[in-house]
Amino acid sequence: MKTAMTAMLTLAVGLTLAAGPAGASTASPVHADRQTATIATPNASQSLKGAGKPAPQPRPGIVLLRPRLSGLSAGPIDIEMKFTAPAGAKINIKSLRVLYGWFGIDVTSQLLEKATVTPEGLIAKGAELPTGHHTVTVEVRDSRDRVATKTFEFEISEPDSDHGK
Repeated sequence: MKTAMTAMLTLAVGLTLAAGPAGASTASPVHADRQTATIATPNASQSLKGAGKPAPQPRPGIVLLRPRLSGLSAGPIDIEMKFTAPAGAKINIKSLRVLYGWFGIDVTSQLLEKATVTPEGLIAKGAELPTGHHTVTVEVRDSRDRVATKTFEFEISEPDSDHGK
């Protein structure tokens, strides 16, 4: 409905501009052509917005499988992530970067000591994290140098802090 109303309004404005006020000369041919293109198809302005730009390329992805980010309590935590690459590409595991906190401290080497990383994902069993708020950003590239970045925020509470209340 909005598209039809927009097309009608565009048509009305375009006709008014092309005709001009009474006794005035008509719009220049260039201006009229631009208006005609807008009037000719309601979606022309949408299709012309991306003209000359390359189509967006598919990117690799990062999905956190474990743990669930709510209700975590202190103690060993198993972490599992899945990496996905667009068709025709592979995840470059050497590109993996894991940054911790708002300052983005690189903790990749510490994680790699405890984790198994493959082009399909990452598994770290028994990760120990202190209580408090945590922000972790994971970045990985595919074989075509396209980047996937995912930030996870979660809270680790004291063990049994919700029990007995």
